[in-house]
Amino acid sequence: MSAPPGNAVRATVGLALVALLFALVWQGSPQAPVPPIEPVVAEAADAAASAPQTFPMPGPPLMDGFAAVYGNAASAAAAAASTPLAADEIEVCGIGRVKAKGGQPLDRTLFTTAGDAARRRLVTTLAQQPDELARAAGLLLQRDEGPPHANAPQACEGADCNAPAEPGESELQRQARVGANASQRDALAQMAVATRSPAVYTLAWRACRASPGGACQMLSTRQLATLDPNNADAWLEVASEADQHGETGLVDEALYRASKATTADLRWGQVSALALRNLPPGTPAIERRAVMARAEAIESALAMPGLKTLMQHCDANAVRDGNRLQVCADIAELLSKRSTTLLDMAIGQALGARVGWPAERLQALRLERDAMSQALKPMAAAPGTEWSCAQIERETRWVLDMSQFGEIGAARMLIARTGQDVAALAKQYSDDRAAAAARAASAPASGVVALAR
Repeated sequence: MSAPPGNAVRATVGLALVALLFALVWQGSPQAPVPPIEPVVAEAADAAASAPQTFPMPGPPLMDGFAAVYGNAASAAAAAASTPLAADEIEVCGIGRVKAKGGQPLDRTLFTTAGDAARRRLVTTLAQQPDELARAAGLLLQRDEGPPHANAPQACEGADCNAPAEPGESELQRQARVGANASQRDALAQMAVATRSPAVYTLAWRACRASPGGACQMLSTRQLATLDPNNADAWLEVASEADQHGETGLVDEALYRASKATTADLRWGQVSALALRNLPPGTPAIERRAVMARAEAIESALAMPGLKTLMQHCDANAVRDGNRLQVCADIAELLSKRSTTLLDMAIGQALGARVGWPAERLQALRLERDAMSQALKPMAAAPGTEWSCAQIERETRWVLDMSQFGEIGAARMLIARTGQDVAALAKQYSDDRAAAAARAASAPASGVVALAR
């Protein structure tokens, strides 16, 4: 089993998601002005592979017990970093260097086993918390994806119903797991029905969007917006659902309400942060990272908000109408200035281009985005260091900073702690991209020559 990507690497996924979303939105609309939004995940990993893993992370101290238990191990790992890892070994916090044997792939079941045990204990802890959001996160973390195959509750057919659908799971086991997932989803939906917490309702709504059915029919975007009326992302959920049903008037109303909101908060990362804060002091580092990865994977699998609907209803043709232009311009201001995530911020900047923002303003915003991308690069794990003490510490600090200050706030803290200004970081990012493009352009040429011989 390969190790899941770290939260630090996934911190850059917002910009990559923007590129994918734009590809969907602008398909068939070549006339629409699109500012370049580039994915940075691969570049971050590439840069980290050759960068020393000593980047000082911002934010509050790690949770009680982590630094005390793993401080010495982290120091030892830093000292050992001068000796490069072999291709068949990784560094594991609290254990040291682990090497594959007999030419086989490295056995990573240690991480899976440790993570599952820690998650089960965490779920029990969260279920007993007085905080409603913690209990909701506990329900979400109970979800079991099982082996890497579809979780759809299709009926078993034929005589091989008990044969393994995938290694390690029979059809009966799969059905039991899917049923348990549905029960936990329904419990979360039922909690949302009675809640006054917009955060709890948002978790339940998105979980139901990702896995509809059962008690999910009791939820609605209207209630979500009622609980969270000042959050533009809640109104974009209303617009998205109304658009699917062909309710043009409700789409217009929801977009207008979004334009008058005071913030745009997707609440990304809250489950990961809750998980970290509720792990007991002294929890082994590899368990902490496994739990973070599990929480992040679950959050990432939840349905995306209504950004595609927003971009379609603020396209180049729509903004020719004066009223729609004003609504789209107001949403652009909100998303670019008062959102908590890189995704919302980048969408706001793209909308700004559509509604006619000056080139100088767009360039300044693009420079900050590029500077954030550059500041995030050292957080990506070099190959073999995903489970090292230093990497786990970086990821932990990022998750806690993001939950406290938002993704944008945490990224701006990274910029500040580099000691460089936005322009310098943005230039580094541009230079690195140019170098990567040059390498990519030369690689296919050499391959063609080799094939021609």
